[in-house]
Amino acid sequence: MLSLALPLLSGALLLLQAWLLAHVLGEAIAGGVPLAGLVLPIALFGGVLAVRIGLGLAGEICAASASEAIKRRLRGALTSAILAKPPVWTAARSGGALSSLVVEQVEAMDGHLTRYLPAMAQAAILPLAFAVAVFPVDWMVGVLFLVTAPLIPVFMA
Repeated sequence: MLSLALPLLSGALLLLQAWLLAHVLGEAIAGGVPLAGLVLPIALFGGVLAVRIGLGLAGEICAASASEAIKRRLRGALTSAILAKPPVWTAARSGGALSSLVVEQVEAMDGHLTRYLPAMAQAAILPLAFAVAVFPVDWMVGVLFLVTAPLIPVFMA
């Protein structure tokens, strides 16, 4: 669960990071504020960036841990199912194919469990959150986010 929640929280902090960047650039370029007057917003930007990096790392660690637990349960279930079959069934199959199923094929799910599923959750939820945040500022961009957000998972496949 944390493997999905932490990247979403990191994505939500992206809104704050973007606002801080826009504030710093707006004050520096349009407002003519000297660098000394922008130290706090720049430090906050760096702090949010560091928190996002930490959340991303923690999310990766949680995803790897969850993936290993899922694969361990799946291997146990497959092994139990194979052992529950009568000897005639197992004799009719290649031992290499059965062991490949339990070891290699389950291990091949790692990328799907650790990378794809968290990315899919982010791609489905974050554009909607961004649309809600942007809508009061620019309704056209908000509508664009709402219209294109459902297409993101289609293009991820």
